[in-house]
Amino acid sequence: MNSRRRLLALPLCAALAACSGGVSIGIGGGSNVWGGWGWDDGWDSVDFAVIDSSGASGIASAGLIVARDISAWAQLWADHTANLAAPPLLPSVNFASQMVAGVFAGPRTSACARLQVRRVLRERATGRLRIEVSEGIDAAGCLPAGLAATPAVLLALPWTTASVDYVRID
Repeated sequence: MNSRRRLLALPLCAALAACSGGVSIGIGGGSNVWGGWGWDDGWDSVDFAVIDSSGASGIASAGLIVARDISAWAQLWADHTANLAAPPLLPSVNFASQMVAGVFAGPRTSACARLQVRRVLRERATGRLRIEVSEGIDAAGCLPAGLAATPAVLLALPWTTASVDYVRID
């Protein structure tokens, strides 16, 4: 590159850096790295634990339910396991540091349908949590013939007052 082009490129690079809002050029500059270039998209990964993953939830409508205290958790668990003859005991959750989020797919025609959490992200600007789920088939865990699946996954997440949402990434 000749010296004139270098002089023209320098202000352009400075302007891009000043207007980038946190975009970094280089390896590992943010929470996501695509193609070897660091790209800070404003989201960080969040640790989570799967409490239950079921193809037969008692909650038949699609959506998200968040339980931030033991009372809400007990009701969510009772609703989720309502269709079982002998529901399991309420799993223990430490609400001083955790909360529960349940993602429900609603009725599916395949008795083998399941939800899988791909990742959970926290938006740095707002603290909002986003659960990314995909739907697939679990041939080993199919329900008996004639029963429609109602896939669901319940997660223990870090406790927050911020909003929680989910997106399907199928």
